[in-house]
Amino acid sequence: MEAYFFIKTSAGRKLRLPHRQACSKHVFIQLTYLNDATQIYLTSLSIKPNDIRYMDKPIKKSNNHRRWYAVVAVVLAIGSIAWLASASRSFTLSIPKSDIQVEQVVSGQFFYYISLNASVQPNRSQLLDSKATGTVDMIFVEDGETVNKGDTLLKLSNPELELEVMQREGQLIEQLNAQRQTMLLINQNDFALREQLVEVDYQIELEGKRFDRAEQMLTENLIAVADYEPTAAQYDYYKARRNMLNSAYQQDSLARIRQLAQIRITEERLLNNLEAVGQLLNRLYVLAPIDGRLSNFEAIVGQSIANGDRLGEIYRLDAPLLEAEVDEYYLDMIELGQGGRALLRGDSLSVQVYKIFPSVEGGRFRVQLRIEPPEVERLSLVKGQSVRILLYFGRVAESLLIPEGDFYNSTGGDWVFVLKDDIARRVDIDLGRRNPDFYEVISGLHEGDQVIVSDYRNWIDYSTIQIQP
Repeated sequence: MEAYFFIKTSAGRKLRLPHRQACSKHVFIQLTYLNDATQIYLTSLSIKPNDIRYMDKPIKKSNNHRRWYAVVAVVLAIGSIAWLASASRSFTLSIPKSDIQVEQVVSGQFFYYISLNASVQPNRSQLLDSKATGTVDMIFVEDGETVNKGDTLLKLSNPELELEVMQREGQLIEQLNAQRQTMLLINQNDFALREQLVEVDYQIELEGKRFDRAEQMLTENLIAVADYEPTAAQYDYYKARRNMLNSAYQQDSLARIRQLAQIRITEERLLNNLEAVGQLLNRLYVLAPIDGRLSNFEAIVGQSIANGDRLGEIYRLDAPLLEAEVDEYYLDMIELGQGGRALLRGDSLSVQVYKIFPSVEGGRFRVQLRIEPPEVERLSLVKGQSVRILLYFGRVAESLLIPEGDFYNSTGGDWVFVLKDDIARRVDIDLGRRNPDFYEVISGLHEGDQVIVSDYRNWIDYSTIQIQP
C-alpha cells in the first residue's frame, strides 16, 4: 500500500509526504497542518482498489480485509502526525541581523494615552485694519517683532485728506470764535448792569444822608419847604431807579444763564468736532492696539492702502493654547481638565483640556489644551507651531513594557520571538493594554528579555530563528 499525505500550511504551502508499504491498494490520506506546528488533523481518507484477482469459483467477499486497510491507514496517519509534529518544531530559519529590530522588555509606568498633533494658538489676538486711505509713507517695525500697546507701526500719506482736514478745522475754529465772542458780549452786558447798580447804590447812600439832614432841618424850621422838596425828590428818584435796574438785572441774569449754557454746549460740540477732524489725520498712523507679537505684517513703502484693508495681526502667547483634532471615537472619553503632556524640543510640559468644541466634522472634533502657567515662562512659541500631545486616560500603573512594533500584526500579541545568544525562540505571551509606544505585558516575559518587534510575516511557520551576524 502507498499512502500520500498532503500537508497545507497557513501560508498556503502544500507538502506531499509519501509512505510506502507492500500492498496492492492505494490509500490517500489528506492532513491539515496548523500554525502552532503541533496539531495535524485527518481531513480525508480514500482507498482505491487496484489489481483485484478473481478465482474460478466465486467466493463471497469478506469485509475484514477492508477494515484491515482502514486500520493500517489510521496507524500510518498517526505515525505521520507524530513525525510531522516533531519535524515542524525543528524548522529553523537563518536571517541576517540587519533584517530584524530588537527591543528590550523594560519595567516602567504605563500610561494609556492617545497621541495628538496640535498647533499653538494665541490666547488673545487682534487684527490690524487700515482706518484711512493712503499710501504707505513710513514703516517703523518689522514682521515678527514684539510691540507694546500704542507703538506706531506705520504712517500713511494722503494730501487730499490733509487739505480737507485743514479746511474743516478752519471752519470749526471760526464758529468757535463766534460763540466765544457772543459769550464775551453777554458777560460785558452783565458787567455794565452790575456797574450801574453799584453807582445807583452809591447815589442812594449819598442822597439818603442829604435827605436825612434836610428832613431834620425842616423839622427845626431851619430851611424852607422849597429847599427840602428837591432833596427828597432826588432821593426818591435814585431809589426808584435802583428798583428798576435791579428788576432788569434779574431778568437779564436768567436769560444770560440760559444763553451761556447753550453757548457752552455749542462750544463743547465744536471742540469735539475739531478733535474728530484732527483724528482723521491720526488715522494715517497705524498704532498697536495691544501688547504682543506682530504677525502677517507685509506692507511696503509706496503701497496703496484702502480704508479697511487688512495689514496684519498682533497676538499674545503669555497663556498659549494648543489646538488639536481628535477622532470622534474619543468624544465621550475626553472631559475638561483632563491631563496630558506636551512634547516640545525635548521638553515635557504639563497640559490640561481647556475647551471642547461641540461640533464634529469629517469624523473628528477639536479640543484646546492649556499649558500650565509655571511651564509657560520658559517657552518661546510661535503661532501655528506644531506640538505633539500625549492625552492620558485612566490610571497609571507599574508594568512590564514592550516597545510598539509590527510583530503584533502577525501574532495578535499571542507570541513573540525572544532572542538569546543569536537564537530566537518562539514564546507564548499575554499582552494587556497598549498605547502608541508600548504594549503592557501580563505574562510570558521578564524584564531584560530581548524581543524581536519587527514584522513576522515571513517567519510565522518557524519556531526557531538563527540570527546571522
